Amino acid sequence: MSILPLFLALLDSESNKLHYINAGHNPPVLVRADGRLELLEEGGTVVGLLPGVRYNRAQVEVYPGDVLVLYTDGVVEASNAAGDMYGIEGLVRSVEAARPSVAPHAVLARILADVNEFSAGAPATDDQTLVIISPDK
Repeated sequence: MSILPLFLALLDSESNKLHYINAGHNPPVLVRADGRLELLEEGGTVVGLLPGVRYNRAQVEVYPGDVLVLYTDGVVEASNAAGDMYGIEGLVRSVEAARPSVAPHAVLARILADVNEFSAGAPATDDQTLVIISPDK
């Protein structure tokens, strides 16, 4: 049996509710329009680690102007020459720098450019995957 982190989500676009379970994955960051942060951590341990694990489902409302960032560890663990990591703080700075636009493609481009600049163009040591969600109505 494989052991893997997993983030499962269902976005109800009518109610703007995101139902999710985080099974040991990096917690997605929800950057609210007013700058508050929420980490989507509710769920349980990685899938396949322990038999009979029960996972908790959570929900959060995602409003226009909010930006939800799902990412892999290669993004937040990107390092600069001093050995500092980009981190969740870097993600949040990039989202804020992309404002007033919260168009997913603009936020995505800003994060990727900022990670590349932060790491001075050094090749990534792990995969860098991003999903950006931002409701527009």
